[in-house]
Amino acid sequence: IGAPPGVTTTVLIGQSLAMIIAIGTQDDLIAAFHLFCEGYSPDLAVKFPGGSKAKWLFAIITASLQGLYGLLTTFSLIIKSSDIVVLLLNFTAVEFVSLFDNVTF
Repeated sequence: IGAPPGVTTTVLIGQSLAMIIAIGTQDDLIAAFHLFCEGYSPDLAVKFPGGSKAKWLFAIITASLQGLYGLLTTFSLIIKSSDIVVLLLNFTAVEFVSLFDNVTF
């Protein structure tokens, strides 16, 4: 993983909080989970011609994979930080890009 050994307690607390926030703000993963819990409705095929249950499931899987990839990237940046300032800068940059992605698309 490349985690630096012997980091301070402050960095460990910062890493823990950053991961909790990253998981809580991962919109793609949360949205995919909600869609999966709602289930497929045949009304979707009426609203979206050409839609099918297979396409609905594919969309949920790809959104989940995108969310998991984002969490993996965030996790690797957070865990490799040996200084609290570097940790906060990396985490802020990743969250900014994620927010920009959500606003743009």
